[in-house]
Amino acid sequence: MGPAGPAGQRGPRGPQGDTPIVRIRCKQVSRRKIECVVRVKDARTATKASARVKGARKSVTKRGAGKVRIRVTSRKRVSRSTRVVVRYVAGSTEGRVIVKVAPR
Repeated sequence: MGPAGPAGQRGPRGPQGDTPIVRIRCKQVSRRKIECVVRVKDARTATKASARVKGARKSVTKRGAGKVRIRVTSRKRVSRSTRVVVRYVAGSTEGRVIVKVAPR
């Protein structure tokens, strides 16, 4: 067997995949707890999401497929003006959203 020949040319780039549709909802569960649900339309999509109360350093990260439920505990009582910073990676799409907390 002789030596290997040169590498061939690179093929054409394929079409871009669909961008996953992401829905984020946060609601107050108790005086200091907030539950955020990150949902991707396609239930098989690998999803990673992290959430923290705006102004805090501590965050909670969860992984799942399609739907991820995160519970965040605040150091103070949750008020009407409380916001939650949610970062997500769904498939190849990533984003950061600031969500207003819905009352109980």
